Amino acid sequence: MKVALVNTYDEIGGAARAALRLHKALLVCGQPVRTYVHQKDSNAADIIRVLAETPAEKAAAEAIETVDSAERAAYPSMADNRHPLFTSERAGPGPALVNRLEAVDIINLHWVRGLLDWEHFFATRPPGQAVVWTMHDTLAFTGGCHYPGTCGHFTAACGSCHHLGSSDPDDMSARILRRKREAISRFTGPFSLVAPSRWMADMCQRSALFAGRAVTVIPNGIDTDIFRPGNRTALREELGLPIDIPIVLFVASVLTEPRKGLTYVLEALERLGETMPVILATAGHAPPVSVTGVQHIHLGIAMDDEQLRNFYVAADVLILPSLEDNLPNTAMEALACGTPVVGFPSGGIPDLVDMTCGELAPALSGEGLALALRRLLNDPIRHADLCRGARRKAEREYALAVHGRRYLDHYQSILSARPTGESLS
Repeated sequence: MKVALVNTYDEIGGAARAALRLHKALLVCGQPVRTYVHQKDSNAADIIRVLAETPAEKAAAEAIETVDSAERAAYPSMADNRHPLFTSERAGPGPALVNRLEAVDIINLHWVRGLLDWEHFFATRPPGQAVVWTMHDTLAFTGGCHYPGTCGHFTAACGSCHHLGSSDPDDMSARILRRKREAISRFTGPFSLVAPSRWMADMCQRSALFAGRAVTVIPNGIDTDIFRPGNRTALREELGLPIDIPIVLFVASVLTEPRKGLTYVLEALERLGETMPVILATAGHAPPVSVTGVQHIHLGIAMDDEQLRNFYVAADVLILPSLEDNLPNTAMEALACGTPVVGFPSGGIPDLVDMTCGELAPALSGEGLALALRRLLNDPIRHADLCRGARRKAEREYALAVHGRRYLDHYQSILSARPTGESLS
């Protein structure tokens, strides 16, 4: 069996980290794999960077990007936004990706914005090749948004998109969704959807694009050798953190992204600080954060996984009030380090957090978070049990060998249903 993964980045962002961990998990299980990316930051030989290189590829990329820019230009909200939370199905490097992909039995797509061009990709799949698509956000089945929030238009036809500032039912979002449907209709090979969480699986099945298709839930994986428990006291001394005060850790790539729930963190810590000493530690990109009555220590941006692991180990608990998240890597990393998690019962968080490894807030509020934190931090015996339970859950459910085997079993189930003689290996 030959397998290829496709993701726009190899290291930047949660989807990239998840895809890279799957790459490693497959290798752990003895399955050779190549991953195709547009931006490569690692030096791994089996990760292939895709760029438009030939004159024909450069011309095709320019033509695609010109059409895409012209369509976006009609919407002022899309101007001067280098990292929008709304993107189309077009991608300039798409024809180059098609040219670089080797003959494989399974192509596992991940987060492919700006790399995979739907029209070129689905129209050129060879007979018998299976496509597996792992959903890291909702972009694959919406008219362009990465997370819909309270909007349910993706369950019908999109249109009147608030991201576009549009009231037109046939706006760019509606047209993108139609083009996605047309592109997929050209593909007749085996097609499988994977979601890391039950929440994402439900979102996928509710979508107009993928309604009626089966979705397999396979959690992301974690390297439990890198993310591992350690000596909390020693690491606090190394990081210059107080030893005898509980530390609540909040981690996000961008701490102020509304989806991540920083306002709930601040409210919860202010409430908690009224009854007990506590420190809020944060890690990630962020402006200065002020919390009334609570000491705040910004740890900065982790330069590598080992430093990030040290942040988790030094904390008593990870706080995770995401309002809309798939299967947060931060929670999985904390659990592997033996650090309990307190979070909201939203998105994929309930898949990760249960009574053996943390606590879910009784309500989506700062008060609910404070209550859950207080229960956990005021009971040292239970806290110690949760630390052990967190590590056990990570080893049992998310270790790379477990993760890789789940995907290999899924790949084999798809190929076994393929008509005899259609192998591309």
